[in-house]
Amino acid sequence: MHPEMNEQGIRIKPNNKLSEIDKAFIAINYPFPITTTLPTEANPDGNLDAAQYFKNALGIAGVAGTTYTTLVDLYGKSDWEQVRYTFNNWCLTNRIAGKPAQGVKPADEPPLPEGFMDGCLTESLTDEIAPDDSGSGASRGVATSNHFLWTPGKRVTFAFLQGDTEATTYRKKRVTDVLGTYAARANLQLEEVPWDADTPRSDIRVFFGVIPKEGVSGWSFIGRRTVDLTRTSAQIEERGGNRYSSIVISTTVLPATGPPTSNDNRRREQKSLYHEIGHALGLDHEHESPNTLTKDTVAEEISVATFFDEDSVMLYPGRAMGTITGWQKFRDFFDTRTTKYTYVPSAIDLAFLA
Repeated sequence: MHPEMNEQGIRIKPNNKLSEIDKAFIAINYPFPITTTLPTEANPDGNLDAAQYFKNALGIAGVAGTTYTTLVDLYGKSDWEQVRYTFNNWCLTNRIAGKPAQGVKPADEPPLPEGFMDGCLTESLTDEIAPDDSGSGASRGVATSNHFLWTPGKRVTFAFLQGDTEATTYRKKRVTDVLGTYAARANLQLEEVPWDADTPRSDIRVFFGVIPKEGVSGWSFIGRRTVDLTRTSAQIEERGGNRYSSIVISTTVLPATGPPTSNDNRRREQKSLYHEIGHALGLDHEHESPNTLTKDTVAEEISVATFFDEDSVMLYPGRAMGTITGWQKFRDFFDTRTTKYTYVPSAIDLAFLA
């Protein structure tokens, strides 16, 4: 549907399959009894029981806190009428509370850039909500406006939005370890808190799941842009997660129970975690710096930039390098020069945060 055909002025893309949110609403409104063996279509891997399936659906829908506890209790009592009533009342309350955010017109997604691999959607996510602060554009640096940066020495909370089926012990440990690596160099008091949508929200909210857009292994809002953020339905359909998520890591990159078996996949896991959590702490893309040596378009309104760091974990791999002059041009005449695959923070990444 073209934007001109609806009052919201949004482009509605064609779709021929159920989204994760569609499935979650079906599972909550028409739950399987607790003693039921799930059909293969609902449980292709054979690792869920009916109760876990219901809890997962609540997590995908964004239900948490006291409402989550109430719904799980009602489910255990097979009180289907009260399950539906409580859930629908929660939906109505949250829709009213989140109306301004839901009314944001989503921008059309641009095509993926050439050579895009294991990238993230952070640029397009932040562009949609970027205020007009001078210097907000960030160069690998850091988003230089105080509006986007955490205050040194302050407590920054993080929470996992899902239950143990998706937010497994291994996944939570990997995120916590990476946060710890950064926290060791930055004056921030990073603290995990329980997730509860009915109380003041955590600052960074982590979701593990499938990201619909091809070639994307994760994304994160930058720095303090996560605070009190409520995502739109259009953003969820395109990028995964739920209405509260501020950072999403693809479950195709981060396994549930242990590290990937191959060296390449272990590097992909590290790249995704360090890159996206780097965004959450304020780092932006190295290849968009004013000092970049790649052919990428430089981000606008950048007020601070270091020299180009080819080892930065915030650098996309496979980016075409710019024109080389003199003896370097002669040396590299037969060489197609692209950025390498970086998967851990460089010394400059860590120093810049510090």
